Amino acid sequence: MTTFGDHKNLYNGIKLKDEFTRTTSRLVEMKKKIRFFLGSAYKVSRRQGW
Repeated sequence: MTTFGDHKNLYNGIKLKDEFTRTTSRLVEMKKKIRFFLGSAYKVSRRQGW
């Protein structure tokens, strides 16, 4: 039989995991955007002959 405390710990664990997943995916998105931005900036500078 589980107590209320166990449920609370389980809930907090799930919440933390969810938060971690969300943060990770946000970082991945940011990395993609940065890479895209740097890539396009690089192409533009190459085109202008820098």
